Amino acid sequence: MFPPSRIREPSVERQSLTRAPLAQQDGSSTASTPVQGNPYPSERSPRTSPASYGATSSMEDSLATSLRTGSLLDTLDDSSRVSGHAPPRNHVEEPTHEEDEDNGDEDSEADENRQELSVALLTRRIRCLFGILTGPIAPLGGMVVATLFWLLIASLQTWDVVCSHPLKGYALISAVLLAYTPLHYRWRSLLMTAARRNENDAQAQAPLDRPRAVRHMDQCFHTVALLYVYAGITLVQTCRQDMDGEMDLLLSVTDTVEEGVNSSQTVGAPVDHVNTCAATCPNVYQALVIYVASLELFTLSLILPLLCLPFIYLWFLRRATNEASLWTDVLRNQLRDDDLVRRNGNVLASTILERLEAVHLVEDDGSTEESLRVWVVPVKAQTTERRDAKDVKECCICMEDFAIQPPMDVESGILQSLVDNGSDEDIVQTRVCGHLYHRRCISSWVGGQWTPETVSVGDERKARRTTCPLCRADLRPPPDNYSA
Repeated sequence: MFPPSRIREPSVERQSLTRAPLAQQDGSSTASTPVQGNPYPSERSPRTSPASYGATSSMEDSLATSLRTGSLLDTLDDSSRVSGHAPPRNHVEEPTHEEDEDNGDEDSEADENRQELSVALLTRRIRCLFGILTGPIAPLGGMVVATLFWLLIASLQTWDVVCSHPLKGYALISAVLLAYTPLHYRWRSLLMTAARRNENDAQAQAPLDRPRAVRHMDQCFHTVALLYVYAGITLVQTCRQDMDGEMDLLLSVTDTVEEGVNSSQTVGAPVDHVNTCAATCPNVYQALVIYVASLELFTLSLILPLLCLPFIYLWFLRRATNEASLWTDVLRNQLRDDDLVRRNGNVLASTILERLEAVHLVEDDGSTEESLRVWVVPVKAQTTERRDAKDVKECCICMEDFAIQPPMDVESGILQSLVDNGSDEDIVQTRVCGHLYHRRCISSWVGGQWTPETVSVGDERKARRTTCPLCRADLRPPPDNYSA
């Protein structure tokens, strides 16, 4: 493209000629003022004149040399810094408005998915709880119906036998109540349908709004059912008390006979009055006892889920309160981290962590229990440093003791035997102040609550803290080594 004989090394004057037209585009007619970031702060752009554009051969020489040596990009970069047309080379581009919207949509979609999973898990737990509570209802209901039929059959078989307690009347009431129960729910459904058909109010069309007649009918039915269960329990208890009284009377008669009293007169009286249900109607009495017991369990299985509702409500309330406080803490921590990142100059956490030096601690042969001394052995550097154990005994972040290697000859091969395996338990030393920490501890201190396993490979996390935890020395590299 250009003759080789005309290619020469570029000079500062020729590079300034290439910057002059770019500076002229910004409106600098006479001279350009030095701007921050200009590698030549004392240099001023020449005046714009035909002489600046007349030396065609010099420009071709400079352009050819720049293309061959790769310095044209540096020249254009420096010129664009002066004129303000391009960002620095280390500049990190801010996301555009479209990228922000895409990120916001992704975050909102992730939040919605997380909420759906949480609701599904919560619903599954509630279903499991109510399944456990309502599981016995079906078998207990079948047991109640079976024992009721047994009670009715036993009552019909001994209908003519006189009993001191209304066991057969209770069995008859049970049959009537059993026949009325499906009719009650049928009439209830018809009343609700008729009431909603006649009402034009929107509130009456709500699924949970019951007409007054339906509410009164349900209340009466539930009250009668509870009284019926209570009457059965009372009837069984009364029969048991009568049976216990007869047994006590028979025992007293036996004692009297043993004492020599006339047994014919004493025994005859209670025998004429033995008319308890256990003696007269044993089948009915036994069926009634089992029926009332199964009825109690069935009623308890119906009431138990209702008793658990307040506790479930309190659990929901506590869960919502904990989630609200958790989101508040997360938002507060995020705002604090953003403020720390801005104040730290947007330096990357990896930039600070790369400046830490991995070391090993080796016990000295001449150390004692009173005066323990160790060697600080860098893994990569071929130098050693002696330091007291009181200065390097434990990590100030996790308060755990450092792993000190057993005594060995430091100068004869220890540098080849100890290597950096990249473990979180490894010891690292700051180059600025020389303090020692565990790798995982200083990583959490600099980058916040995170671990390398939870961060993706391409993640460039900003540093939350840039100072030493002990002496507050600045651990950041020079400003030219990180993007601000």
